[in-house]
Amino acid sequence: MNCTRSHRLHRLQSRLQRRPHMTTALFATTLLVAARGNTAFISALTNQRELNSSTAICDSDTNTDINLCTSTNKASLSMENSSSMKSAQDLQIQWAGGRDVWPRVPTENGFVSVQTKVQDHDSDNVAGSTSDWPTIVKESTLFGFGAYNPRGQTLPDDINRKQHDLLKQDVEESLEKYPQFVAQFWEGSSIWEDSSSEKGFILAFREEKERGLQLSIDLARRYNQGAIYKFTMEEDCRLMRDTVAVLDKGTDAKVEVVIDALLD
Repeated sequence: MNCTRSHRLHRLQSRLQRRPHMTTALFATTLLVAARGNTAFISALTNQRELNSSTAICDSDTNTDINLCTSTNKASLSMENSSSMKSAQDLQIQWAGGRDVWPRVPTENGFVSVQTKVQDHDSDNVAGSTSDWPTIVKESTLFGFGAYNPRGQTLPDDINRKQHDLLKQDVEESLEKYPQFVAQFWEGSSIWEDSSSEKGFILAFREEKERGLQLSIDLARRYNQGAIYKFTMEEDCRLMRDTVAVLDKGTDAKVEVVIDALLD
C-alpha cells in the first residue's frame, strides 16, 4: 500500500472514531482491501440482521472520494476506478452465454435435476425436447438471480456464501405470503464460459408474475446485482431466457435455452 492510500485510510479511521454511530454500524464487518494499480477497492459486507437501524446512514469525504454508507443489508466503503469494472458489453456476453444448473426442481413426484445450455441454431444436437421440461417450468415465469460477485466483481468465497445465505432468508420471507401453487423457489447456479460459477435462486411464479418480476428486481438491487434472468415458455414451446438489466444498463439480451442434461 503506498503512502497516499495509507494516509487516506488513516483519515478514514479518524473519521470513524469521531462518529461512534458509524463505528457501531460497521462493527463485525468483513473488509476486503484489494490494490488495483493506483486505486483501492474497499468493500465491507455485513449481516443485515446485525444492524439495528433500517435507515441508511451516508456520509462522504469530498477530498478522498470515499463514501461511507450503511443500510440494513450492507455497509460499504468504496473507492474504485471504473476501469477496473467489466464493461456492459463484456457482462452482456457473459450472462447471455451462461448455463443454468438446477439440482432440485420440484415435480409432482419429488425433484429432478436440470442443466441447460444456450440453443445453437446451427446444430440439431439437443439433449432434451420441450416436453421434457418439468411442469413448473412450463407453467411458470421464472426469475433467476443471486448475491455473488456484485456487478461482476469477484469477491472472496466466504463473503459470497454469507451474502447467498442472507439472500435466501430474504427470498423465504418474501414468498411466505404466497401459496406454494402461486410461487416457489429453488437453488441453482450459473456456469460461465470460463468455467467459473455463481450460486443463486430461481423464483417460479405461476401467478402474480409482474409482482414476481418486481420482487426479483428489488432483491437484486438490494444485493448490488447487475441483472436478473427471466425465463418464459413461449407459445411455440421454446424456453426463452431474458437478461433483464438492473444496475448494469445495456446488458439486456434474449436467448433460447434447452435441456443439456436431465436427471431424476
